[in-house]
Amino acid sequence: MIILNFPILSKLKSITIWFGFLTTALFFIIGGFLTESANSLNSEKYFFKTGEQFYQIRINEPIKLKTKSVQLKVDVFARNDTTTIGTSIVYLEKTEKAQNLKYGDVLLVKTKFNTIQSNGNPLEFNYSDYLNMFDIHHQTFINKNQWQLIGQKPNSLFSVTYGISNYLGGLIEKSRLNNENKSVAKALLIGQKEGLDKDTLRTYSSAGAMHVLAVSGLHVGIVMYILMFALKPIKRLKFGKNIFVLSVLFGVWFYAFVTGLSPSVLRSSLMFSFIIIGSEIEREANVYQSILVSAFILILIDPLVIFKVGFQLSYLAVLGIVYLQPKIYNLLNVKYKWVDYLWQITAVSIAAQIATFPLGVYYFHQFPNLFFISNLIVIPLAALILGVGIAYFIFHKIPILNDILIVLLDWALTLMNYCVKWVENLPGSISWGYSITWYETFIIYITIIFAVFAFTLKKSKLIIVSGLSCLVLISFFYFKKQSIETTNEMVVYNIKDELAVDIFTGRNNLFIGTKKLVNDEDKLLFHIQHYWFYRSGNEKASKFIELSSLKIPIFKLKETTFSILDTSVCQNKYTTNYVILGEIPFLSSEVLTKWKEKETILVLHPKCSYKTVKYLSKNYPKKLIYNIKKRGAFIFSF
Repeated sequence: MIILNFPILSKLKSITIWFGFLTTALFFIIGGFLTESANSLNSEKYFFKTGEQFYQIRINEPIKLKTKSVQLKVDVFARNDTTTIGTSIVYLEKTEKAQNLKYGDVLLVKTKFNTIQSNGNPLEFNYSDYLNMFDIHHQTFINKNQWQLIGQKPNSLFSVTYGISNYLGGLIEKSRLNNENKSVAKALLIGQKEGLDKDTLRTYSSAGAMHVLAVSGLHVGIVMYILMFALKPIKRLKFGKNIFVLSVLFGVWFYAFVTGLSPSVLRSSLMFSFIIIGSEIEREANVYQSILVSAFILILIDPLVIFKVGFQLSYLAVLGIVYLQPKIYNLLNVKYKWVDYLWQITAVSIAAQIATFPLGVYYFHQFPNLFFISNLIVIPLAALILGVGIAYFIFHKIPILNDILIVLLDWALTLMNYCVKWVENLPGSISWGYSITWYETFIIYITIIFAVFAFTLKKSKLIIVSGLSCLVLISFFYFKKQSIETTNEMVVYNIKDELAVDIFTGRNNLFIGTKKLVNDEDKLLFHIQHYWFYRSGNEKASKFIELSSLKIPIFKLKETTFSILDTSVCQNKYTTNYVILGEIPFLSSEVLTKWKEKETILVLHPKCSYKTVKYLSKNYPKKLIYNIKKRGAFIFSF
């Protein structure tokens, strides 16, 4: 910076560019160093210690209810008599007592923490790596008799905002809305998505309206305009302009805190704050500057926020809208006011989709084809629901008025749910089964960026660059397809309580599992279907055989033989090159002797009991044991 202050050097454009490049690189290096040094694993005070210990933990965000447990994110600040640091995920046995816990509660627990491990299933979301990025490395499950509440140490600000959020959620829960409308109202108004069932989530996702259920910049913008309209008379007072600005800013940030401070809400709250202040002091706010400054502030607060999907999609969407929406809107000259209004919403939807669809395909393997239709419906209805919902929160104690508001809210929610279901049921509403890598996603963005700049800046050379980038992308797709078609492999998946085997021959596969697993959409999608998308582009297996229907559970892959030994199949101890062991009551020494002689490799599924695993570790060569629970899914190429 000092160098650039010299008059001659400051005029040299090349030095300025190199200085900017080197400064950016230096910031990245320093950021990486600071992030690594802040990793709690590198501290002597980190809480983890092998074996069962007494720990004091503090709940640092609202609890999440699971099917059989209560999930807590906690700070671990003491082990026995030692002060510690570190954050962890804790699962409590689901009881009424556990469900009544709240943010800031301090618990004394007796437990053994375990390292969070990846399942190792091909292309499955790596939950372990995701948590490690946020400095969470260990988790535990605690029975109901192994913990007790000993106090509370909340952050007063978060305690108040979480309390208000729970209170508002309680108002919705006690209202006369039907159950589906209650869950959608809590998600849309205050960001509480826990009550949404999988059918509702699938419907909104398929219709391309999922952004309405996640409190984001759309919601913050609507709240800001509602506040600016309602508080406009304040400007007439003495010092009214200052009071107006402070009131709107307070309202926007109050809403941000109550809804959970997600990356998209923080981004939009910061950006709108700059716009509000700039407009009231009669200075034009640079939108791009506001966006980048808000991103910089969020990264300063939490450098790892850049790895959050919400952060990435939020900033890409707003950049796409700000840059592309005016250009798309100007493509048509609409005379009629209402048609023009619909075209504005459509232009916003198209701009946002252009900016975000590569990431959407990368993370979610799908594309909502009819997003422009659903957005024409849900955006106006979302604005109405937010306005009526806020009014209901304010006036809920006033008789008659609260009844009118709740009826209107119920009508708007019912209409929105009906319209979203209608869009979902239209032919071709969604395309899914896509699987792309991170580098293919990057190339898609390069292609889009150069194509957009070519048309907006009217430079033909950029079209050539975009075309070359597209050719590179097509080449990647072609070679990936060729590689898949010439690759054969067997996969034994790492799924708790479910023995599942896939045999792939090129783009086709034979799936061996249970009907229970095949009918469990969530489990199938999380553990298996992403790999089906990658290999075949299909959401279903080419052929399915139920595990229990296998009369002789032996299959031969070229010169190698495999057998499955599980109570759901049979009890015969076959002698093959590989044996997949599931849930079995007993293994005799005679059988082990036969397997040793043939050097049979034992693939131990998580269903295999601890007792059996321990017995084999003592009585069978370790080099011939593959423990899926410890090493991840078993993959055999043939």
